[in-house]
This record gives sequence, C-alpha cells and structure tokens, in this order.
Amino acid sequence: MFFYLNKNTIIQLIASAGLLIWAIISIITQMQIMPPDHQAFLYKAVYPFLANNVWSYKTLAIILLIFSTLMVQRFFSISSFAENTTYMPMVFFLLLLNLNHSFTIFTPVFITIATTAFLIMMNSENEHGYSISNRMFSSGLIIGITTLFDYNAVWLMLLMIIVLITTRISKLKEILILLIGFLFIYIYLFTYGFVTDKTTEIFAVFNDFQFFTIIHHVTAWNWLNWLMIAVLAGTILIFIFACKIYFDNKVVALRKRFVTHIFLIISCIIIGIFSPYETPQALPYVLLPTSILFALTSLIERRKWLHDIFIIGTCILLWL
Repeated sequence: MFFYLNKNTIIQLIASAGLLIWAIISIITQMQIMPPDHQAFLYKAVYPFLANNVWSYKTLAIILLIFSTLMVQRFFSISSFAENTTYMPMVFFLLLLNLNHSFTIFTPVFITIATTAFLIMMNSENEHGYSISNRMFSSGLIIGITTLFDYNAVWLMLLMIIVLITTRISKLKEILILLIGFLFIYIYLFTYGFVTDKTTEIFAVFNDFQFFTIIHHVTAWNWLNWLMIAVLAGTILIFIFACKIYFDNKVVALRKRFVTHIFLIISCIIIGIFSPYETPQALPYVLLPTSILFALTSLIERRKWLHDIFIIGTCILLWL
C-alpha cells in the first residue's frame, strides 16, 4: 500500500494537508503547557509568559510543527534518497505525531525536534552549500541554544560528531569548531550570570535536572505499553536491515547518508531515555527519525506488504 502511495504525490499532498489540519486543531483545542519543574534555564524563564498567554505557546507549537515538517521533507529531498519526488516523509512525520497524541501538551521536545530537523537538513547539503566550518559553528550555536530549553539536546552534539566522522576526511578541525560554537553559548550564559549576580540561580537550575524518567516509570507500564515499545523497536530494526540491503547497491554517498540516519535514530533514542519525560512526551524524539525510516522503507518493492503490516501495526499501537 505505502509503496504504491509513494508513487502518487497528489494523494501525499492531500494527506499531508489533512494531517496538518488535524494537528493544528488538536493544538488549538487540547494543548496545555508543561510546568517548568526539572526544565532547563530558558524554558523556566519564558514559562510565566507562555502560561499566562495561552495562544503564545499554541502559536509557537504550530510554527515549530510546520517548520519541522518542512525541514524533514527538505532533508529527504536534498539527500536524494528517492529517484522521484515524494512527500512520504512529511506524511509519516505528521501521522506518527498525531497518532501519538503529541499535541496535547507543549514541552521543550517541540524545540528539540525542530532543531534536529533543521540540523540534519542543513548538514545534508552537498559541496556547493555553505562551507563546512560555517555549518559546524552554526550547528554548535544552535545546539547550545536548544539545550537552554531542553538540556537533553546536548546529545545532538554526539550526532554531529558522528556525522563528521562518517562523511568527512578532515574531522578534527570541524569537531573543534562545533565545540567552540556550543561552548560559546555557555560562556555567554555564565558571563551573564556573573554580571547580573544570578550564578547561583543558574547552578540551581542545573542541579534540578532529572534523568531517566522513562526507566523510573517502566514498572508502571501495562502490557499495551510493552507491546507498543516492542513493536516499534522491532519495526525499526527490521526496517534498518531492509533499507541496508536496499542501499547496498546504491552509490557511496547514499550509503553514507543512510548510515548517518541510523546514528540519528540512536541519538534520538538516547535523548528520549535520558529525558525527564514519560513515554508519550518522550516518543516524539524517536518519531522524527522513524518517520524518515518509514519513508525510506516505502521505496522498497520487495516484501512491501510485510512492511505495510509493520507500519500499520505501529500506527495502531501508537494511537491506543
């Protein structure tokens, strides 16, 4: 089904529009904002304004969603994974987030997803794009700013370093530039704290960080939670293997991009495990790379009906 849907861009665009409208309606009618407990510095700072202005965080959520969707689609197109135009990454991204009921509560996860989508798009540009040094410094800055909203975004640094190692011959200089860009944000933060005599408050925020919430609550999972995680994990592993076989016959550049995507999946899983969120709020971290993986699998004709079963099963379990 998805293999054939992959060939009809009109239906894909109609589905994307419908899913986006569904998401916006959910945000407008259902979304609440997560309290600032155990959150990062800037989220605590902007929370009073967002909480007192309901439409501010709902509007921000819609903007971040649209931006993330466009970046995911742009990344897929730039990477040239498909020979023909396809909007399946956009379809799967919106579908999985809607089915997960991701739009019932606003969390810093939305900011991290937008950052991740932008980073993978920006760093998938070919040699005719911006210079690698500029991209690495900008990536470090962006990740640093994002960690001030969602401290678990620090794991995106690991992703960027792996991207450099797998795609570049010269690596050390770019890694140092990436680190300098990231550290620049924290040098500025602590300088600001020192000048305004708020260093103690800044350290108090860091001491309030909470990790491994999913693991701490795993004993409270019911059989449906276990089944959903097991099916999602199994689907990801099976699809990685299927896509690996598919890309074995492709050019080296495509194989490198696919390997990078595997590390994106791993990085997002790590972020979700380390995060202060329970499963429904943490899953969107993983659903971003999963949507791209589903789009890649929909390109494969061999065993397409088996792939459909896994995708539909995952979608049903996310919805329940």
